[in-house]
Amino acid sequence: MVIALTNFTLIADFPEQSTFLTEEEKEFVKARLQQDVGKSAIDEKATLKDVLHALGDYRLILGAVMYLGSIVPAYGTPYLPSFPLPPLSLYLNLI
Repeated sequence: MVIALTNFTLIADFPEQSTFLTEEEKEFVKARLQQDVGKSAIDEKATLKDVLHALGDYRLILGAVMYLGSIVPAYGTPYLPSFPLPPLSLYLNLI
């Protein structure tokens, strides 16, 4: 918890806010970010519309479904022997 709080305060949100980069390095990082994602939004506040737009992105939803599709069965596997069916037929019934 201490490491998380320390990193939360030390890691800058934007290159302009970093204290450990030189001015030349800040300009380089800003140029790379602009080339990759566009202009920096340091002066803009995130609105509810922005959040809903991000949550509606199909890539985010697909990533969440893929993550849950792999994690939930993995965590449920230790409980399989407690079911009345043998494990193989249980797997076949889940498909």
